[in-house]
Formats: sequence, structure tokens, C-alpha cells
Amino acid sequence: MQHLDGAVHRLLMERLGYLCTIERDQLTTSLWRGETTVASVTIKRDALLALGLPYAVVSGHAAAVRIVVPWASLRSQPVVVTIRGLELAVESHPTDAAATSSAPTEPSAAAASTSYFERLAESVLHNLVVDLDGLEVLFEEVLVLRLRRCTVRPVSPTASTNTAQRKG
Repeated sequence: MQHLDGAVHRLLMERLGYLCTIERDQLTTSLWRGETTVASVTIKRDALLALGLPYAVVSGHAAAVRIVVPWASLRSQPVVVTIRGLELAVESHPTDAAATSSAPTEPSAAAASTSYFERLAESVLHNLVVDLDGLEVLFEEVLVLRLRRCTVRPVSPTASTNTAQRKG
């Protein structure tokens, strides 16, 4: 199982390393259930800046992050990422967030010849559901935002078109 944890750790650090710190010994992975849990994740100072938000993280951590991959139906079912107990203390950062962004960039048109696994990974990322279970954000030690539960799902272009048609 250590080889699997190592491979999952490398993948997580490639995709999320600019946002948080994850050590290999924090991982628990079950290939058959398609589940990985990361305990006690530390959020990096520049995480929100990397996402284009004008805030620096003074301190931040998540109690646990659970990722469930539906291996039998990857193209039709979402990969669900549940972030439990996310606590952030943030301060305003007036610099141009886009200029300091260290987020991974989209592949260029020159990289058009992609492998099956790269296309599959792209499909999975576009069908990702993020479930926040307990969020607390302290802004500038003045304002506290608490959210008990929130789910973020991808919106397809056809869904927004259908919604617009129903309203009109």
C-alpha cells in the first residue's frame, strides 16, 4: 500500500502543492473503494493569491480532506472532494493577484497530442464536486464567516442555457 500512497501523494502535490502542504504519512488510501483521506492539511500563505483572490492566509488548516473516485463510472459520476473543518485567518493583500499567481496554467495548444490518461484526468477535473463541511474564515481579525455546509458543482453550458430559457 505504500507504493499506492506514494503515487497518490505525488499526484496530489502536482495538483494541489501550490495551495497546501501534504506529507505522505498523512495519507490513507483504499484503491478498491476509490478513496483517499488526508488528515490535518496545512494551507499555504499564498493559496488564496494563487486562486486570484486578494488575500494572504495568516493561518489555515483543514481537519481532513477526503477524495472519492468512482472508478467504475469515471466519465459519468463526479469525483467528490470533501473538505472538513476548514479554518482560515486571512488578511488583505493589495498586490496584483494575477501577477503573483503560482497556480498551474492550462496546457498550450502546442500540447495537443495528449495521452488517454491525460484526457481522462481532464474529464475528471471538469466533473469535480467540492463539498465543504464546516468553513470558518476570519478576515483581518474583525469579521468571521461561518458556513456549516456548502457544495460546489460544475455547471455545464447546456444547463445554464436551459435555465435561461425557463426564466425567459
